[in-house]
Amino acid sequence: MFKELSPLLSTRSLILTVGSIKDEKIRVTVTPRPTSKEEAREISQPFVVEGTAEELDTELPKAIATYTGEILTLEQSIARLKASTAEALAAIKAENDKKIAEAKKKPGSTTTTTPAAKAEPSKPPAPPSLFDTPGDEQKPSATAAASPAIAAAQPSMFDEEEEILKEAFDGTEDKLIAA
Repeated sequence: MFKELSPLLSTRSLILTVGSIKDEKIRVTVTPRPTSKEEAREISQPFVVEGTAEELDTELPKAIATYTGEILTLEQSIARLKASTAEALAAIKAENDKKIAEAKKKPGSTTTTTPAAKAEPSKPPAPPSLFDTPGDEQKPSATAAASPAIAAAQPSMFDEEEEILKEAFDGTEDKLIAA
């Protein structure tokens, strides 16, 4: 039995539990201890066998040998998977670094390694005013007419008020703030 467990013992420690159950049967549990926190849970699953003493004497070594072989195969598969994943990630990183270096070497290249700035969204059109009449789609709304430059181009209901303000504050038209 220990001869069959020795390949597994070379990579990790084991917990061996032997207990008596009903009808003169014995339960043997072999639990591999995990080697790290990241290790797959499948590798540390316990192996449980129940039988009479005679059955366990004859069959337990074969069952342990099969279990040990499966665990070692699983460990090797996981190790190969981790190695191939690491190689693939390194190859992708090297390729990306090469592309970045080539982009920097090109004259007039604007490629940078920092994320691109977000484009400013265009401003939505101003909502129509309550005072707009149905044919005034081309005219700016009352809020847009508050500026002196636009007010001079198109009449608005605030024209009279703006003229009064202009007379009161002559020479400060560009600093005019509409109420």
